[in-house]
Amino acid sequence: MDQNNFDTSQVKKSVKRVNNSRQLSLLIKLVFIAIIIFPVSASIYYFGYRPLKESIYISKFDKKNKNSGATKEQIKLSDKLQTLELDESYLNSRLKMAVTDSVSLSINLHDSVLNMEIKGVVVRTCKISDYKISKGFMKMTHEQLHDWIDNPFTLQNTVSTILAAPVVYIKAPKDTIEAGQKSQIPTLPADTAVYYRLNFDRDLVVDIDQKETPPSEGKKERRKYRFHNLYQAASDNIRFLFHSEKSRYKLWMRLELSREDARIVYRALPDKAMLTLKIR
Repeated sequence: MDQNNFDTSQVKKSVKRVNNSRQLSLLIKLVFIAIIIFPVSASIYYFGYRPLKESIYISKFDKKNKNSGATKEQIKLSDKLQTLELDESYLNSRLKMAVTDSVSLSINLHDSVLNMEIKGVVVRTCKISDYKISKGFMKMTHEQLHDWIDNPFTLQNTVSTILAAPVVYIKAPKDTIEAGQKSQIPTLPADTAVYYRLNFDRDLVVDIDQKETPPSEGKKERRKYRFHNLYQAASDNIRFLFHSEKSRYKLWMRLELSREDARIVYRALPDKAMLTLKIR
């Protein structure tokens, strides 16, 4: 009898310990979830919603035209007029850019081309294989987009996996005989990974990637490049978080070009290169 009572008490204690461990495990999971959810929610608010809301370029979509009772023909005519106005802004921007005598860029997403221009003359046309743009472009009203692209953008700085001006070091020949034997022109090392970011004024960021898949060594360079961009974006967001200045929403696009086109474009750009943009 006593043995049975002892076994029963032992079972009860074991069940109680199991229940306590389960409760403790559940509590730990809840605390862990709370620790994860709070920073994520704060990050989404501070780095996503608030910059988008406070940006000088982004505003809520204007629904007045849709709710004005206009007919389909009137809406269609209005869309055509808006397209013509954007084309006018694009051409005005190119005209202002033609004043410079250095290489400039003209991106036309409607035709999927990137043009290199000198004084308004296209010297090279690069086919855009694919592109992605941030949702901020779709949030801009017609008036905001019209004013935003009416003037050329100016390049501020770049981040790249390749050198803008590569240098090849060769050993000078001892005499004319050795110089005659080295008649071949030295070649530059092959760029296996061509990825770079162009930061322009007015919060425009243009990423240009090669469409070809890089080899293993090129993939390492690509990872370093992308990690650097992520680190820079996180640093900027943290700086905006702890300073009173108003955070800015970056309008971003990524273009895919052939490796040769991407390399030529990057190495032809001057320090303060100008760019015109046609989105729609």
